[in-house]
Order: sequence, then C-alpha cells, then structure tokens
Amino acid sequence: MQMTAPTEPRARVNDHRAAAAQAALQVRQMEFDRSKLAEHRALLAFVKKMRAQLDQAGARLKGKANAARKIEQLQAAQQPALEKKIAELQALDPAGDRSHLTADHATNLNFLTDEYPAALIGALSGDPHPLEEISREMARHEQAIVTWLARLKSK
Repeated sequence: MQMTAPTEPRARVNDHRAAAAQAALQVRQMEFDRSKLAEHRALLAFVKKMRAQLDQAGARLKGKANAARKIEQLQAAQQPALEKKIAELQALDPAGDRSHLTADHATNLNFLTDEYPAALIGALSGDPHPLEEISREMARHEQAIVTWLARLKSK
C-alpha cells in the first residue's frame, strides 16, 4: 500500500492555523509583558548586578591563592537573593507560557546560581573556555530580553 502525502491545500490550511496560533500567542505575551515591564527591567538589572559582582571579584582575585574560596563565598552570599528572584519569576509566570521572557530570565538566573561562578573559578585557574561559553550564552539571552522589551515599547 502506497502512502500519499497530504494535499497541498490541507498543508496550507495547517500552516495558516499554526501561524495564526503563533501570532495570537505573541499578542498575548506582548500584552502580558507590557503589563510587567517594571518586573522585567528589575530582573534584567538584578542579573547584571550579580554578574558584575562576580566579574569584579574575579578581576580583583586574579592570581591569588584564595581566589576560588573567595568566589565560592561570594556565590554563597548571592544565593539567597538569586533564589528569591527565581521564586519571583516563577510567581510572575507559573506555567512559563504567559511571558515571552521567562525562559531567558530563568536561564541567566540559573547560570548565576552555579555554572557562572564555577566557570569563573575555572578561568582563574587557567581554563577560560567555559567562562567564555557561558558569557556568550548569557549575552545572547540578555540581548533577547533587551530586544523584546524594546519591541514592547515600540508597539
């Protein structure tokens, strides 16, 4: 028995339905995110602040024997604030589908809880590659947030 491909008109209808559903989702997310601009800006500023603290400590501790311990201490000191912001993000968008930015915010917050400090310690120990990779990934998510927020202001 030979299978036949879906007819072209049916495929176009399905494509149209998918595009319409995606457009509707984007409109809902834009409306939601526009109503939460202050929260999104606060999350973005918080991530930048926490990362800057780590980067400044890394620069200050470069070449020092106790660098790893000091970064771990800073990480531990930041942990309660990071956990609070993660909880705020989950409260803002519990299912993760109301905001276009939930995944980007969550990724950067999660990087700061563990992977970024560990990569910074690695860089201070002579292996900069993981830190470079995580930095690029964080920058990509940050840019996605900034671009979306700018788009909200323009529409």
